[in-house]
Amino acid sequence: MKYQYYILLLIIGISSCKEAEKKPDVSESEKIESTLKEASSLDEINQEILNNPESPNGYYRRAFYYKNNYEFNNAITDINRALKLTPDVPALTYLKADILFNQAGATQNPVLYEQAEIYLLETIKMDSTHVEAQVLEARINMAKPNLDMAMSNLNSALRADKRFAPAYFWKAMIFELKRETEKAKSSYQTAIEIDAN
Repeated sequence: MKYQYYILLLIIGISSCKEAEKKPDVSESEKIESTLKEASSLDEINQEILNNPESPNGYYRRAFYYKNNYEFNNAITDINRALKLTPDVPALTYLKADILFNQAGATQNPVLYEQAEIYLLETIKMDSTHVEAQVLEARINMAKPNLDMAMSNLNSALRADKRFAPAYFWKAMIFELKRETEKAKSSYQTAIEIDAN
């Protein structure tokens, strides 16, 4: 059973590496949100860090850049720097969890899923309405498999944001695993209506 758990974790992790990449929601931290720019080159981010090395913003942005380029060790180094400067920001703890989760899938290292979960739970403790953290926690719970807890995570995410398409997508996956085909179709349809991509 333990090996099945790890195999399912790997499948879910690998699928996360293939999903469309987007910036995490940092609305809970206006300071970070106000400094994030849509598209920046690594040179611009490095210059930002040189200009203000005591700000977590540049490290956060560079960690996100490295994660999207599958340079997970560099991403972890930078998110740790940001967390050292401001440890109580949910956007930062979530990004660390997200990096670890993606690294686990890319390297097929199940131990990293457990580490990711520690940071996810910390994020949710700081911000119980953090939608992306709830969805990522659901994906880990699906792999355990604890489908009831995963569904609970997704329902919490949807209470916070009824229009978060990934939550409907993963609910559909759970309904498929439970062989509840009509509910799965309905959830997939809702996800597509919200975000056709």
